[in-house]
Amino acid sequence: MKNNVDYEETEDYSPSPNKRFGSFITIIVFATIGIVYLISLLAFFPNLPITTRNAEKNPTFMKIYPPFRMDEINYYTMAQNIISGEP
Repeated sequence: MKNNVDYEETEDYSPSPNKRFGSFITIIVFATIGIVYLISLLAFFPNLPITTRNAEKNPTFMKIYPPFRMDEINYYTMAQNIISGEP
């Protein structure tokens, strides 16, 4: 059984107004997400990135230590005590 669609009449490669509007909305959404990400990154971690070796010797490192890793300060202190021989 043959399909009775005339492909020459139906081929239209120009995007419809709905597709253009959808693409525009997609671009706006991704741009908004990126802007919010950058603003929050700068707000929560103003001195990032720390690009020095031995970042713990950088005076701003301990001030802006990421809050999701705050428990690591205990391990850092214990390691420093072990290295220096303090109890």
